[in-house]
Amino acid sequence: MQQVPFWITLVLLISVASHAKPASPSPVKRKMADGTIVTVIIKGDEKSHALFSTDGYLLLSDGKNSLFYADSNAQISNYPAHDIEQRAEEEKAFLHLLNQEKIKDLYFQ
Repeated sequence: MQQVPFWITLVLLISVASHAKPASPSPVKRKMADGTIVTVIIKGDEKSHALFSTDGYLLLSDGKNSLFYADSNAQISNYPAHDIEQRAEEEKAFLHLLNQEKIKDLYFQ
């Protein structure tokens, strides 16, 4: 009776391990809930990953298919992500104030 759970566990572990792979370093397009297309870079491995704008800002999901910039506490901000050429002046001013290294350190703790 104990062999069934062992074999199920073994099959699941092998299945998960065979599908795990590092994130692609190539930029990919993501369509957000409002229809905006954002180019993101996925960094990480099979255990964890994060999304970044093409110029290195950490992006966080709101769980509703939209991405927002991380704020100075590595929490989701009120600013939805845009590609560089589509950013409004207020968005650029917000990003200019951020310390990206500090945010990344907080996020990956």
